[in-house]
Parts: sequence; C-alpha cells; structure tokens
Amino acid sequence: MFIGYLITKTALKLKNRLNTLLRENGFDITADQFEVLGILIENEGISQSELAYMSSKDKTNITRILDLLEKKNLIVRKKDERDRRAYNIYLTEKGRRQKENLKQLLIKGNQKLSEGLSEKDIREFQRIMNLINGNLTR
Repeated sequence: MFIGYLITKTALKLKNRLNTLLRENGFDITADQFEVLGILIENEGISQSELAYMSSKDKTNITRILDLLEKKNLIVRKKDERDRRAYNIYLTEKGRRQKENLKQLLIKGNQKLSEGLSEKDIREFQRIMNLINGNLTR
C-alpha cells in the first residue's frame, strides 16, 4: 500500500471522527474550524497569513473559516497597527470560554487515537511523520 494513500485515508477518518465528536459534545464548529481555534488558543493575535501557514490552508480557505468563526462570535479580526493591510485574529470572550472545553475534547480524542499504542510507539510514529513532513517540505 502507498504511504500517501494510507495517510490520506487516516486523515479523512480522523476529520470525520472529530466532526462527530464535536457535534456529539454540543460544539457548533467543524474540524477545520476546530483546528483554527486550536492554533489561535496557543497563538492569539497572529496575522491571517500566519494562521494560513500554520494550518496549511490556502488564503481562500482560511478566509472562509474565519468568516464562519466570526459569524459565530468566536473570533474577531483587528487591523494590524504596523501594517494596515493585515489583520490579526483574536478570540472573543465567547471563544475564550470554549477554550477549556475544546482542550478537554482534544485530550479525549487523542486518548482514543492512541489506544493500544505504547509511549515508544507514539514517539516512533511522531518521528516518522516528522520525517515524512520534512520530505514533503524539501
């Protein structure tokens, strides 16, 4: 089996499972929106272009996701004081209140993913995935 196919198949299953988990736990967001919120939780105030880079999403997709999160009052865009063409992204109060619940959901999902894996297995998997990502970056 080709490695790329296996990774793609697993990523699709992971995304579908996360969408189900979010829905079952009362979150009105998708897996893509969850990913963006997760990045913002750790990097609040980054620019829209930095967010696109960190999430590996193109500018069109990140704009669409941010539009949806803004409509849900989870984020706000503010003009960058140094570059009037750029916007920085911040969590709203409602977005900040979701922070702990989203982190707990992430922990729960990660536990499910790693069932049956030892710490050594997880470290080896991370090493291999980092190597593959590096190969794709070059």
